[in-house]
Amino acid sequence: MAWGGSWSNGNIYEPEFRILLVIPTAAIALPGLFAFGWASEHHVHWIVPSLCYGLITFAVVMSCTATFSYVLDAHRDVSLEMMVALLLIKNFWAYGSTFFLNDWVQSAGATKVFYIIGGVQGAICLLSVGMYVFGKVQRDFFARHNLLKMCGLYPTKIEDVGGH
Repeated sequence: MAWGGSWSNGNIYEPEFRILLVIPTAAIALPGLFAFGWASEHHVHWIVPSLCYGLITFAVVMSCTATFSYVLDAHRDVSLEMMVALLLIKNFWAYGSTFFLNDWVQSAGATKVFYIIGGVQGAICLLSVGMYVFGKVQRDFFARHNLLKMCGLYPTKIEDVGGH
């Protein structure tokens, strides 16, 4: 997808072309979430929720790939910090959801819960349209107004640390 975007852009690559991976992610995740919720509550054959769970898992991997590849391409100078931040957010969500998700499914039902989660996933995917359109403007703004530099948290070069 990134190759096709750069080809249509006069062979000029932009990191925002990585955001196009959200399209197949949404196409796989949303039906998987909605169908998983429905199938879990309506007690259909075990293979149906298993296949839906497979769709959801595949979509999670695709969404992480889209997120990580965009962040690494768009913010190369702080790529390590961004990767750590993304992994922390993802893992805190996974850990935190263990404290409320089971009770929520028990009280509201799997269909309602997974429809809500699917709606949130769909809204997040729609937000990527704005990032695709305005990502270059955002990158330019933060290059000129670097909050990490303003706070003295911007990483130093390896040569500066080694004293050479």
